[in-house]
Parts: sequence; C-alpha cells; structure tokens
Amino acid sequence: MYKEEEIEDSLEFCKGISFYETGTFPVPSDRVPYGNQKEKQENTIEKDVGKQNQEMVNNAAELVEELSPKDESFIKLLLLRIAEAVVCVSIAFVIATVINNYIGTHTKVDGNSMEVTLQNNDFLIIDKLSYLLNEPKRFDIIVFQHDEENYYIKRIIGMPGEKIQIIDGNIFINGSLLKEDYGCEKMEDSGLANKEITLEADEYFVLGDNRNHSNDSRFEAVGNIKRSLIVGKAVYRILPLEHLGKINE
Repeated sequence: MYKEEEIEDSLEFCKGISFYETGTFPVPSDRVPYGNQKEKQENTIEKDVGKQNQEMVNNAAELVEELSPKDESFIKLLLLRIAEAVVCVSIAFVIATVINNYIGTHTKVDGNSMEVTLQNNDFLIIDKLSYLLNEPKRFDIIVFQHDEENYYIKRIIGMPGEKIQIIDGNIFINGSLLKEDYGCEKMEDSGLANKEITLEADEYFVLGDNRNHSNDSRFEAVGNIKRSLIVGKAVYRILPLEHLGKINE
C-alpha cells in the first residue's frame, strides 16, 4: 500500500510533466496574465488622469468664483465711466449748440470791405443774445446771411421804415444829412441809393466802412437786409493778438 503523501506527490509530478509537454503553466492565484495587468494599469492611469482633471476643474472653478466679484466690479466701474463720458459729451454738445445758436459764435473776416475798422483775417466774436432781447441799432456792425453758404459783415446805416438816399457821397436819412465818419473815403458810387429808398418795417440798409470797395445795400446783389437774416453783432476781436479787444463802433 502506498502512503497518501506518496500518491499526492506522484499526481503533482504527472501534472508537471503534462504542463511541460503542452507548454502551459499554472498561474499563481495572486497574479494575472500580462494583458490583464496592462489593462488594469491603463484603467488605473485613466482614473488618476481623470482625478487630476477634476481637481484642475475644481481649482479653476474656485478661481473663477474668487475673481468674478472683482471682474464684475471692474465692468460696472468701466460702464459707469463710459456713461459719465457720454453724459459729459452730450452736455457739452448741448451747451455748445445753445451758445452757438442763441448766445454767440465766432467768425473770420474775409476781404477788406470793412477797413479800416476790421481787417482781412480778423477773428471776431459775434453776439447773438443781444438781438434776441433787443433790436439792432444804427452803426452796429452785423453779420447777416447773404445766401446758403455765405455770410457778410457790414455796418447798419438805415433803420426800418426810414428813407435812404446818397447824394455826392453823403448819406441822407429822411431828408437829413447823417453825421458819421466810418467811411475811410468819400463814396464814389451811390448805386441804388442815388434815388431815395424806403425801407420796409423789417429791413435795414447796410454799408461797408471801405465804401468804394464794398458790396452792400447799394447794389442789387445785396439790397436791403431782412431782420430775419441778421445773425448777430460783432463785438470783440480775438485775433490778431495785437488788435485784441472790443470793436470800436
């Protein structure tokens, strides 16, 4: 009789021979084939990468949460500054429009028709407000609209309703000689005023101070000036600096 241990040893020996002949060997229970091990490692790596990505996302979310209030404050501040700028520009535009349309503006003298009082290229301040409150007066230097693009600057000589006539270079108002010395020389051309001109209730008769070199109410191209065409009164010269000051009327 064989002992039990001898029988078990014989069976194990036979299994060993069988494994040797077939080329297969038993795998210990605490190991896995290489393919499964690689797959397990890849799964582990994927889990680690996923974990790292999640951590990065969480960190980014925390960063956004930390920065959002600051960003929101910055955007609000930026919009506030933009709104303030828009309001300031709008107010400035309105003020400039009001001043330009109702209070005053500036203009440049082009030509020599108002010499010696005004010179070519003089820059002037035009007072508009005065004529909103009061009517123009005799001897005012006014700017008026001649056509859609051009404005003239002349001196008021005849007032609404008056009769104007120029005889031998002298100006007569309602038959009386006008005492004035604005003309730099005696008028040679009376123009339309060689015959008596009667002004309408809203008309003015204007002349340039440089009488013999001025296109004014004596000539049909200009004629009598309607009140509605008067822009304002020239009151101040700002350039050239050597002639800076109030305009001598």
